[in-house]
Amino acid sequence: MTLKGYLQILDQTKPFYVNLTGYGEPLLNQEILEMIKESKKRGIYVNMSSNFTLLSQSEAVKLAQTGIDLVKLSLDAAKAETYRKIRGADLFELVVKHASNFSEIAHRIGRPAFQMVYTLQRDNLPEIEGIVRLAKTINVDYLFVKPLLVGNLSSNEGLLIGNLERDTASKHLRQASRLSKELKVNTNLSSLVSHVSTEWDRHVTGKYNSSSTCTLPFYSCYISSEGGIRICCNADSAEYDLGNVYDDGFQNVWNGEEYRSLRVKFRERIRPYNICDSCDIPSSFSARPDGLITKAVWSIIKSL
Repeated sequence: MTLKGYLQILDQTKPFYVNLTGYGEPLLNQEILEMIKESKKRGIYVNMSSNFTLLSQSEAVKLAQTGIDLVKLSLDAAKAETYRKIRGADLFELVVKHASNFSEIAHRIGRPAFQMVYTLQRDNLPEIEGIVRLAKTINVDYLFVKPLLVGNLSSNEGLLIGNLERDTASKHLRQASRLSKELKVNTNLSSLVSHVSTEWDRHVTGKYNSSSTCTLPFYSCYISSEGGIRICCNADSAEYDLGNVYDDGFQNVWNGEEYRSLRVKFRERIRPYNICDSCDIPSSFSARPDGLITKAVWSIIKSL
């Protein structure tokens, strides 16, 4: 996506929140820093995820100085060998170095917030206590742990659990949760532990809570680098495009018949796509202690 195209999107959508993350590394885009600056000029909250392989000392300073609000480090291992196995590259030490440098810069200048995201799967679950310790060492503001979400559960089941049992997974999570409290690492592990049965059913057996619904299509969307407008970031191919922001115009698509009919289905708790079956968005809202997002948005949806 070019800066010119990005500004067109901002002009049409007028968002208050932008997540500059898609299917690829955002720092590969040579204009990403200018995109962030232009967003901040408009008062937009900006969030970005990165694997940190490209975030050298000089680039880290530039990124922090854009005024970006939240930067997320995507890290799937606490050991070099596991990182190599999952990511297919021997870059663990480099990533940890870059993350530590960025953390120091962010805390020194007072921005942005810095979060580590750890995606659970078979190969890295035993290292979850190690990732809590690493989060402490790097000094991130928050450690967010989430199960791996796959579009085709049956063909990817080995990635998720292999020969793991639910009790084994629960034990690892409980131990990591206790450690996070001892080390004073802010994390969602206690919530994940309390909802381990729900998470296991959805991500391992493919079951989900049919009473929950997704509110994202009512206030949010995903726009691909080609301008395709989709209901969310889990819609990972052009087959989910409801229109194109450049060709059709955002308002025409957002208020169009196809989008409106999808919202009706979601309001009636019907999941229209296969990707919705094991999605963690609805329960991640219900898992919030206060439930404010669900209550606020759902009250609007019911009034439509």
